[in-house]
Amino acid sequence: MIEKDEEIVLLFGRIDDFDRAYLNGKQIGKTYDGERFGSSGSFNEFRVYTIPPNLLRDRNNLIEVLVEEMGNIGGIYEGSVGLTTRTAYERYYR
Repeated sequence: MIEKDEEIVLLFGRIDDFDRAYLNGKQIGKTYDGERFGSSGSFNEFRVYTIPPNLLRDRNNLIEVLVEEMGNIGGIYEGSVGLTTRTAYERYYR
């Protein structure tokens, strides 16, 4: 059970190359280092975005992730994808 004041995070694993993540139409995170193809390290970062209080509804939530690919193969390619508490993330994923 999630405590009322527990912080919730959205996990997207690693994404090649850049991304913007939205929950219920509000941007909650992005990864973009501005580097060019061959120089960027963004593809190697695990995405963990904090969900602002009161943005997560009791039901019917819409999660969107927009992926920008610079070349070769792209997309969500490794790691856990889903919602968890900050406490569980710190315990099991870090």
